[in-house]
Amino acid sequence: MTIKRVPYEGHKHKLIVAFDVGTTFSGVSYSILDHGVVPKIEHVTKFPGQAKPGVDSKIPSIMYYDQKGKVCAIGEEADGDSVEEKAEDNNWIKLEWFKMHYRPRKSSNPLPTTIKIPPLPPTKSIIDILSDFLHYLNECTKQYIEDSHPGIGTRVLSRDSKSKIEYILSHPNRWDGSPRGLMRQAAEKAGLISPGGINEVTFISEGEASVNMCIEHDLLSDSIRKGDGVIVVDAGGGTIDFSAYALDKKKSGGKVFQEIVESQSHFMGSEFVTERLGDHLKKLLKGSKYQEDIPNMKKIFNKKTKCTFRNINDPCFIHFGSLRDSDPQYKIIKGKLRLDGKTVASFINPVVDCIVDTVCEMRRNSSKPISTIFLVGGFANNDYLFNEVKNSLSAYGLTINRPGIASLNKAVAEGAITYALDNPVRSRVMYRAYGVECNILYDPQYADHVQRISQCITLHSGKKAIPKGFHRLVSKAKQLSDTQELTCQYVRSAQYVSELREITKEVFCYQGNLPPEKYKWMDTDPSGFQRYFTVMANLSNVPISTSSNGGRSTHYRIEVNIILLLGGTEPKAQIAWKDSRVRHYSD
Repeated sequence: MTIKRVPYEGHKHKLIVAFDVGTTFSGVSYSILDHGVVPKIEHVTKFPGQAKPGVDSKIPSIMYYDQKGKVCAIGEEADGDSVEEKAEDNNWIKLEWFKMHYRPRKSSNPLPTTIKIPPLPPTKSIIDILSDFLHYLNECTKQYIEDSHPGIGTRVLSRDSKSKIEYILSHPNRWDGSPRGLMRQAAEKAGLISPGGINEVTFISEGEASVNMCIEHDLLSDSIRKGDGVIVVDAGGGTIDFSAYALDKKKSGGKVFQEIVESQSHFMGSEFVTERLGDHLKKLLKGSKYQEDIPNMKKIFNKKTKCTFRNINDPCFIHFGSLRDSDPQYKIIKGKLRLDGKTVASFINPVVDCIVDTVCEMRRNSSKPISTIFLVGGFANNDYLFNEVKNSLSAYGLTINRPGIASLNKAVAEGAITYALDNPVRSRVMYRAYGVECNILYDPQYADHVQRISQCITLHSGKKAIPKGFHRLVSKAKQLSDTQELTCQYVRSAQYVSELREITKEVFCYQGNLPPEKYKWMDTDPSGFQRYFTVMANLSNVPISTSSNGGRSTHYRIEVNIILLLGGTEPKAQIAWKDSRVRHYSD
């Protein structure tokens, strides 16, 4: 299924920019929308300090700060022997893996405790760091567009043109909620968006962006076209993301996709392979003069040895020293450390096991049969990983594909632009339950109500109610379309009208392990509930009614429906109410 785009019909220029901020590497894709022109997806392939500008589409996610918190180097300019010497002379602080600092703190697959994330500079927060990095990517992108698209590039970026820029930020699967909040704050601080401005920021999971890339390049097999599911495995530097989709033949003539099982994300990326090498070297070189060379050995392994490894029967070498560096006891000959192929394989095998086990689990739980696996992401380049996964999953009748090497590193950024232009995925599976806190009217027929009678409160109506109830709006594993509405009735009483002019209602997600009937009350498993987002609205136009409590007192009452859409890439909310039988909606 090839995506056939039509010319852009808008009369104002628009720019769509996707930033893929990765644990180890980052990249940018974009599309310029010009009236009457069919949109194309482009890639930023020139950054300061690149050895091969015009070829590389990604830069290292590395930054240097001085002791005062000033940015000294980013990306390619922060990666190399010359900058390391300069950093050492000036006491700069090197920052890597900063993406891990805005990961979800509550996760079904948490970061292993053995992994130590490099700390942030003492005067910087993760919002500061991400803001600096986004600002850098944004400036590089604008410069590249102006240089690569004379005329239209300048016009679309001119402040006088008032062209809108839509920024898309990607994140690993299941990193919605608090990570998105931090990313949005960083985007605003970086100047990408501003309160009341025309620019906007949206989000997409890396898993969905990757499947969009596969759709963009028409990589779908006959079995997928017939309705079978496909799992896209995005093997990156920090996480491995798993997402499963199938064509929805009932909608849009079978040209849109639906998610068919809960997505997953595991901290099993390629950087953790390098960390396992580091643990091995600490034991191997303990007490030797080569201990101080371990950081350099890891760096060389990361850039060369790990990328080219393919066979357990062939030894690997880390070229770290000079010809005078030799010590057979430590398998070091003429500046090269020798590693047995089986040893290197032992660093990668946990990744293989993770992929195989997760694919099999998702296949079992899927609402549709799954026949195809796509392996994408930077780590997919590793032949040993691909071949081991292929051999293991082929035994289950699965077909494992690896898209063209040129597409692997830019899958996420490119797929994010595809989302903005075509929106091929129209329904998603909830990986946790969502609902709101509520007061539940007391009913002595229920044992759990009787047990909580001491917690009862008296409403303005005079009725008794039990607080801390959880009104579940959607269950875990439920599939929702991006237009499917969830309605929550909101009724509030107050003694004064002024107390009813605004609404603030929090939406919670439940990510504990209890079955639905066990988390009816939020204090049953308080640590399992997490605030997802807050709905705030002005109710000045909503009619207010009056009620009396048995003739003893009068109170005011307001009733609206909170309408939630949770099936898109981001949650949306709206307020609705009736006035003289006419239904009204908030903006």
